[in-house]
Amino acid sequence: EEQWGRKDAGDVWAKALSRLLGLGPQVEGPSQRPWTELSPEERQQATVVLAIGGGHYMPKACDIASAAPDTIYLGHLLASYTIGGADGPWKQAVETALAATAAAFPGAGQIVVFLDKKGIK
Repeated sequence: EEQWGRKDAGDVWAKALSRLLGLGPQVEGPSQRPWTELSPEERQQATVVLAIGGGHYMPKACDIASAAPDTIYLGHLLASYTIGGADGPWKQAVETALAATAAAFPGAGQIVVFLDKKGIK
């Protein structure tokens, strides 16, 4: 709930959903070309981020994506509550998210994992 007031995080989500649903003009701010429009060379130069940890809206992941919208793409986001802590199904959740991210971003130059260690309890 503490992140609900973050306009920058809301803008990132609004842009992503608007683009995905084809809802006309994008909200203001840096724009990102859809992955399907990138050439194989551009895909090789891009970085896809799988983010783990943090709250539901994962503002740190949004900050990463907005820092370099032409080269950084967000893959799956696993908020802390989705991985169940040290005794939970975290390994399966991470492996599944990594595989799904790789499938969603074919030809990516690299897929990196961002771990918000302060967001992991």
